[in-house]
Amino acid sequence: MWEEWLNKLSVRAKFDRKITPNDDKEYYISNGVIEFTRKILAEYGKLRPPNEGFVYWAGRINKNKIVVNAAYAPDTSSSIGRVEVKPKSNVNFVLFLSKYKLVHISNVHTHSGAWVGHSNGDNYMAPFKKSGLLSIVVPFYGTKEKFNIKTCGVHRFDNNCFIQLSNKYKTRRFKIIKVESTIIDARIKNEL
Repeated sequence: MWEEWLNKLSVRAKFDRKITPNDDKEYYISNGVIEFTRKILAEYGKLRPPNEGFVYWAGRINKNKIVVNAAYAPDTSSSIGRVEVKPKSNVNFVLFLSKYKLVHISNVHTHSGAWVGHSNGDNYMAPFKKSGLLSIVVPFYGTKEKFNIKTCGVHRFDNNCFIQLSNKYKTRRFKIIKVESTIIDARIKNEL
């Protein structure tokens, strides 16, 4: 059963379509957001058995300049092959956005292995789907290496579907910056 699943993944990985959009969007991600995300995802990945993890990213958008300067770790229900944000935590995330006058920019979650494409579950269950929303998939439960956007699958929701962005696009359009970050770990206390 496990080998059959792995074979399906390798076939699927061959046909994962990656695009290089012809746009002038630029993404600037706070190093504090990156470090918080890495820490949270690794905590899920170090559970026994390892669990998928999840973090929301938020920030500000000014025309085509997108600055990610906030991260929110929601309360979840997770296991070896799935993670689901609890409904009350989604409500609290919306309140967080409102309180700090932020825009939801990305969902970040992990997969167990190297494959960073979007599963059918990722496509269907992704919360808050809106045009331009990013969905970042981190390999190996976020435990194998330092968080690196280039090794992650970065998917953007446009035309009612997620499309994976190419490595060329990620290299040119995503930058890590030093800027003050707003960080909330709602797993500890599911309120603002």
